Amino acid sequence: MKRWKQSFIGLLVVVVITAVVFVILSPDTIEPQDARSRHQRLLLLNTAGLVRNAVSAYYWKHVDPRTGRGRYPKMIEKNMFADNKVPRRTFGIYAWFYDPETGEVKIGKSFYGKVLELASKTKAAIRGLYDKSENEE
Repeated sequence: MKRWKQSFIGLLVVVVITAVVFVILSPDTIEPQDARSRHQRLLLLNTAGLVRNAVSAYYWKHVDPRTGRGRYPKMIEKNMFADNKVPRRTFGIYAWFYDPETGEVKIGKSFYGKVLELASKTKAAIRGLYDKSENEE
């Protein structure tokens, strides 16, 4: 019995670690399932578009005359926007991310969204193990 418990705990640890790695390495696109999530995703897409426009405007304002190339802002600042506020970064389980090296504004899962997905997958994995152990008995 003691050996079975140790094996079960070891298997559970492996499943949790695998779930964490899967969530971290999984693609950041999530399709919304309900109206609220769809609304939050649309707000995020709109906001990311505003940020992209602000980054583009900054790039073209800071063109080097010798090379003809602009530069991207090191960070998103409030003076880049008409209302002097940096837009919200997260909308529920979604967020936008800025890469100052390339000037790209990407969208994906927020930290909260990744935690929720990890919890959901872990719960499903544990439920699957529980169901499998009940069937063996």
